[in-house]
Amino acid sequence: MADLLKGRANDEVYSTFMKRFVQHSVGKRAWKAWLQEGSKGCPVTPTDEAFVLVVLENAWDVWINLFEQFGGVFRRQKRALSPEKRIRSNKKFKYTSVIMSDQESEEGEDPTSTSQYSRNMWTDQGLARFNKVYQEVKQDREDHKDWDKEWYEENKKVVKKNKKPAGKISVAPVNDM
Repeated sequence: MADLLKGRANDEVYSTFMKRFVQHSVGKRAWKAWLQEGSKGCPVTPTDEAFVLVVLENAWDVWINLFEQFGGVFRRQKRALSPEKRIRSNKKFKYTSVIMSDQESEEGEDPTSTSQYSRNMWTDQGLARFNKVYQEVKQDREDHKDWDKEWYEENKKVVKKNKKPAGKISVAPVNDM
């Protein structure tokens, strides 16, 4: 996470960050359209970038802990698993907390559950962290003005090379009468 927070100065790490995480903040279609056409400029704002960084930082320790519990293999857990079978992290999120509504939680209820009575909230520390990261992102963009252009030029070629022609699907009408 520390390498990621260095910003564009760490070219390889930040490039992966852009490809794997930031693109999801603007949507797949907008991202692909930008990489294929490039006419409108990058759809990612400093706000988007800062938000993704803070979300990653918020959950980083939890995800690393789960990764280690799974023996170094990423596995997606099914929500249908009973609470006894579900692997839980013993780490806490940095900047979010679960707030219970007026109705008290049941004895032994998991406070991280997404029941109708709980909601996740950003803490004041999390909001302050977002504001700081936002300023850092703006400064990082100013310090590395050419990075986005170079990254775009390098990655638009990859998208165009991997573009596959749409397959044709034929559907025959069926009459069950």
